[in-house]
Amino acid sequence: GSIHSLRSYVFVENLIAAGEWIWKSGHSGIWNVTDGEDVSLADLCRRIARACGRDNRVFRFPLFPLKAAGLLRPGIYEKVAGEFTLDIARLKALGYEAPFSMDQGLREACV
Repeated sequence: GSIHSLRSYVFVENLIAAGEWIWKSGHSGIWNVTDGEDVSLADLCRRIARACGRDNRVFRFPLFPLKAAGLLRPGIYEKVAGEFTLDIARLKALGYEAPFSMDQGLREACV
């Protein structure tokens, strides 16, 4: 609950759909694919709990231990708490929209 940086995620069915869309469009290259919604780790945990019909057990904790661990292993704090979002404007410019929302993908993953 203490980490608010945004991350991009993709449901596997959206990844497959995007691959098919790109293939049929005749374009090539490297493409970023996401569900089209960036969320924080805390929000993702809440959504997973809701999708799986579980209680929300997200809690806040001090970030000091994580920052201290970064002194021993440089980069660890950024890997866990840093922002990692992808720009999918190029894919959207082709007219692509993810067929599943993040919440739909999480519900499918909980089945």
